[in-house]
Amino acid sequence: MPRLRIAPQWLSEPLWIVPDRREAEPVDLDDLGLSDDLADRIEEWIDAFDAVLDPVDPELSRFHDAKAAIAWRREGEAIAAAVRRELGADWQIELILPAAEAIEPQ
Repeated sequence: MPRLRIAPQWLSEPLWIVPDRREAEPVDLDDLGLSDDLADRIEEWIDAFDAVLDPVDPELSRFHDAKAAIAWRREGEAIAAAVRRELGADWQIELILPAAEAIEPQ
């Protein structure tokens, strides 16, 4: 069963194919055959994540308030569910999000 990991990282692809016994490999949205609407939604979601990056000190990268961070995490969960629906039961979908304390304001 193919495994897809949804794991946002700063300025990187958010989707990864996880082969058996090998390192995860980034995969382009276009290669998965997702609907245009879902692909656009994923791009907007990752753009929101990249927008809070502090390039000088990535450890300081945070959403402007807790509500924005919570909304972003919830959208990630909704996206994972939508990807599951579109790819079907033949795929295993993993969602790995940064810990809340890592992206919410201090």
